Amino acid sequence: PFALVFGNHDHEGLTHKCGFEEKEAKLNIDELRYVRLHPSLGYAILKEHGYTKEILTAVLYHHENADGSGYPNNLKGEEIPLGARILRVCDAFGALIANRPYRSAFDIETAISIMIDFDMRVFLTFQKVTQSEDMKNMLTRLGIS
Repeated sequence: PFALVFGNHDHEGLTHKCGFEEKEAKLNIDELRYVRLHPSLGYAILKEHGYTKEILTAVLYHHENADGSGYPNNLKGEEIPLGARILRVCDAFGALIANRPYRSAFDIETAISIMIDFDMRVFLTFQKVTQSEDMKNMLTRLGIS
């Protein structure tokens, strides 16, 4: 179920539906506030569909940072549920290897090298997964190198 939610944690792209993904300029304050609501909105939508507490908390807190600078609750380190830390790493990786209006997608190696400010245990496990032959084959089939 966790992999399923990863694909839908932003509920089919709440930010995309508002046109924020295509925007080349920086977001204004109101747009940024809306973007920062997406974990709470995703949580509410998934809760209506009966997802487990573990999945719901992962979605709700996946933009928290280890130093407490994230959102929605400024959680720190181990206060952040493990599922949220996993989703955070996966979400960041997906964002880095995707094309954006303001930049081209990064290759996998570069994306991994950029991702240094995450839960180290989760990141190292994720790095092992991204280096596995199965993952490399899947990304190649998707046209991601």
